[in-house]
Amino acid sequence: MRRVGPQPPEPDWDRLDYRGLNGTRQAWGYISPSDEVIVTNEGDVFVKIERANLTVKSGEGAKVSLSASMNQILKLTFRWVTIIKRMYVFVDESEEREAMEEKTIPSEKTSVKRLHLKR
Repeated sequence: MRRVGPQPPEPDWDRLDYRGLNGTRQAWGYISPSDEVIVTNEGDVFVKIERANLTVKSGEGAKVSLSASMNQILKLTFRWVTIIKRMYVFVDESEEREAMEEKTIPSEKTSVKRLHLKR
């Protein structure tokens, strides 16, 4: 199968995708094997935090204590994100669509903002 976009941070990470028209599949990110970290193709990182690991004190911000294994996963993830941001140029899809519409017949412009990868 043809792969578009970046490879996963590690081979055992699962691909997150959505189905488009005619059964096409578009990958938008990857999830770690422990289901604790999600990273998108654009470099956004989401971390699942247990309430027991979160401490909030008045006058201070929230503090999160992470295990050594989670620290290692996050270190790998952020390294992957910096590499991906160097390799790919993220183009705003609406700007690209406007450029294509100028070349073709003008039509109604939509205000949907989406990002996609362009190498």
